[in-house]
Amino acid sequence: MQRQNKITRPIALVVAILWTFLLMTGCSSQSGGADHSQVGITVTVRLISAEETILDQQVTLTDDLTAGRAVKDACQSQNMAYTEQDGMYISFQGITSADTDGWLFYLNDELPDRGANDVTVSDGDVIEFRYVNYDEAFAQ
Repeated sequence: MQRQNKITRPIALVVAILWTFLLMTGCSSQSGGADHSQVGITVTVRLISAEETILDQQVTLTDDLTAGRAVKDACQSQNMAYTEQDGMYISFQGITSADTDGWLFYLNDELPDRGANDVTVSDGDVIEFRYVNYDEAFAQ
């Protein structure tokens, strides 16, 4: 009986240590190791032609948190054609920018000093491309 206790105690100690280790590992991976990037941010993308709003779509981004990515995702989700040339969006739904009128990028109702592919967005932002007369838009 004495000999059995001498063997059982070390085994019980090893099992207890392993159990504790497994519990700690499981807890740490749930709290510290959770992949928060999958939660994402939600933005609104609008494309407004001279006559009407041709797209009004909420998009959730989990990576590449740029306005350009949001526009591409919104267009693709609606099977809407777009043309991007040298980082500029020049056509949506067959409506192409011209010399005097074209698509301008707005973020939260303001003209950024960079293109959509270079602007990082935050949760709740509103991204718009408006088809406008350039002279009128820049006169404001």
